[in-house]
Amino acid sequence: MPALKFLSTSGSLDWMLPFCKVFGDNGQTRLLVDIFAYIAFEFRRDEDADPSTRSSIRALTPALLELSTDPPGAPPFSTPLNHILDTLDVLVAIPASDGNGSAIDVILDVAAYATAQRTVTTRPINGGAPGTTTDSIANLLLTHLASLQTRIGTGGAGDELSRLVDGVTPLITTTTGTGSSRRLANPNLRLLAATYSSVIADATALPASSYLCYVHDLQTESAEFMRSRHLATAVRVLSQVAGSTNVAELEAWIVSLLRPTSDRDAEVYGRLMQLVAGALSSDASGDDLSQVLSWASAGLSTTGAVSAREIVRTLDELLASDSQGAMLTIARTMIASGPLASRERPIATFADVASDVTAVDPENACMATGRDLDAESVEETVESLSEFLARDPDDGRSTGIEQIWALVGSLAPSE
Repeated sequence: MPALKFLSTSGSLDWMLPFCKVFGDNGQTRLLVDIFAYIAFEFRRDEDADPSTRSSIRALTPALLELSTDPPGAPPFSTPLNHILDTLDVLVAIPASDGNGSAIDVILDVAAYATAQRTVTTRPINGGAPGTTTDSIANLLLTHLASLQTRIGTGGAGDELSRLVDGVTPLITTTTGTGSSRRLANPNLRLLAATYSSVIADATALPASSYLCYVHDLQTESAEFMRSRHLATAVRVLSQVAGSTNVAELEAWIVSLLRPTSDRDAEVYGRLMQLVAGALSSDASGDDLSQVLSWASAGLSTTGAVSAREIVRTLDELLASDSQGAMLTIARTMIASGPLASRERPIATFADVASDVTAVDPENACMATGRDLDAESVEETVESLSEFLARDPDDGRSTGIEQIWALVGSLAPSE
């Protein structure tokens, strides 16, 4: 009775009675009693004199209070909880893809599947055989998340994680417009969510053996990357960039690459996505990609013949000396549509000419060898060009670069 008197005087019965009526009307009164019993038991976990147990609900009380409190200056019923309930109203009106119930039913089915006790096959560890455990998927996930949170707290990275979450959350939740015109500020978010949902659905539809092997490889490679020097190097680079005086310009440039605009001439995002899609859909073999990555790794190494730093410095000096933008104009003209009716791009014309030259028989210029511009011929062309440009000056001949400078009327650096 004291508890009922407290609920009545505090106003809690005003929302509890309609809440309980829903369970009663659906014949789920026993379930409601079990929920209240579990909450009462959970609150007492802080009172059992056992330091290893604690009440999760009591620890979440500050967050729950914030969810049910109107932000400063906001009109009534603007709490995050109100927004969640509004979202639930929308989800109730969205039919499930199979026509059985609504989106809420799908969410409840997923929750029931995740919380049901089952025999879970665990991934193999250190090349051993897969194991089994009796538990719910949700509890296994929450256990590992709790372990991760403990490690973050022990490592003193709690503030950094909070800043990361605060920085990422607006990218997902920011909206524009009001009322029925309210939309997500990121127009690609729904498309990305649908794409990744399809990927996850395909992965979870794999047989258990294939799925466990896939997850094992993913976790193993992720763990190796987290322990590798590459991650440490990346963190140091990002830390250095974050403290740079040019970080604002760099951030604006990166954002311009990843944000579509209506300006067709200045828009980069669409073109970048076309290049990425083309690269991902190409039929390049793993060996070819491995050779390219090995070459790039050698170039980035400080022990290589020509380091990446020297290449970047050279390009920077070239661009700085090109005050009229001639090099960028030439590059832009090479890949732009040509002036002829065919609109063929100059770079494609040069490629056709190179292919035709390659097909000519050196012994008999009137006959064609039938050889196309393949990888071998490109390699020969690059090697001969490199030999011409970097010819040893001690052999009594001018280098190719010196001859080019002489042709255009410039002076070689040695002069």
